[in-house]
Amino acid sequence: MISASETPQRAIEIFSHTIAAQRIWLDRINGEKTDLKVWEVFETEIMLELLEINYAEILKVIDSQDFEQLIAYQNSSGLHFTSTITQILDYINLKQQANTTLQNCSSGMKQRVKLAQAFFSDVPLLFLDEPCTNLDENGIALYNKMIAELTQNKTIIVSSNDAREYTFCSQLLEIANYKNA
Repeated sequence: MISASETPQRAIEIFSHTIAAQRIWLDRINGEKTDLKVWEVFETEIMLELLEINYAEILKVIDSQDFEQLIAYQNSSGLHFTSTITQILDYINLKQQANTTLQNCSSGMKQRVKLAQAFFSDVPLLFLDEPCTNLDENGIALYNKMIAELTQNKTIIVSSNDAREYTFCSQLLEIANYKNA
């Protein structure tokens, strides 16, 4: 495990970018203006706090937004799209749950929402920690579809013991090879 003081500066910059982009995306959905810069660098100590704030806001958005609201975004190939929240939910096979609060959804449905949050974000790097946890076979197929369609020009880091979650990866790092005997 790497301590905060040993974390490479580039990793801090990219993770800060991911947090900032998520916040900017939430502000767009809520119709709010932000002074946050997309490449703003946060202190390591406050990153988890910011992630929790963003996550709580995402739950509010899911529970309170007009699902026909148009959301503009750019995919990893640079193409611009506009989709409604309903269309995004349909993409992740949760359209029928649009009027269900997230707290009443199954763990698999919650995982789909988390994956959509990651894949539909306009960020150059995705960190996925056991991304297929709680997913059934249809959910795993959706994960593979999202990898194929939504990750061009993105760096994906997957932390997993399940080979189905990283079959697309071009490089593997076996942590066991680096542990002291």
